[in-house]
Amino acid sequence: VHIALTRSPTVAVDAVVVAVAAIVLALLRRARTGGARRTLSIVSVIVVVIGLVGAILLRGPILNALGKSGTLTGRTGIWAEVIKLAGQRPVLGWGWISYWVPGLAPFDQKAFRIGGIQYLQAHDAWLDLWLQLGIIGVIVFAAFALSALVRSWMLAVDRPQLGRDLPARYDPATLFPVLIIVALLAQSIAESRLLIESPSCELCPPST
Repeated sequence: VHIALTRSPTVAVDAVVVAVAAIVLALLRRARTGGARRTLSIVSVIVVVIGLVGAILLRGPILNALGKSGTLTGRTGIWAEVIKLAGQRPVLGWGWISYWVPGLAPFDQKAFRIGGIQYLQAHDAWLDLWLQLGIIGVIVFAAFALSALVRSWMLAVDRPQLGRDLPARYDPATLFPVLIIVALLAQSIAESRLLIESPSCELCPPST
């Protein structure tokens, strides 16, 4: 209900991604042998790749169904300008600033103002990282993100070792970390919230 009330295509897509991840995790937990897990993992990867390719090829109809324009509410223009600026300092970036400060170069570009609103983020966490911290920052952050995803995924699917005489029982709580990470990474493609927003960020300016 809460997801529907947001009327946000980004949130809706994230919910679908999390649901798919939850289904795959549930199936992996039910797999009885290592071979079955490997087969299921390979099939899951193939399905995900096919889904991504299909989403790219059918992006027009999908965007129309989600009520989005081809520019993704101006995001493509922002992304193009961010890529241009990041290309000027590709290795180390322009320096970390978190939310972009209005009026401070190079974050005061006209391309970052849409419909009279000054945007304070790249609406893509990875482009934001490249712009501010360069390729080095992207690589370091990606390593942390991948490590967190793999560790939380293994925690969720590895069969607990409780001893020979005790049945292996999965703790449902072990699903939460990996699903939260999947949700954050999925949203990082269209938002920079992975970098700049958290429940404790009380002094941050409002998101646009």
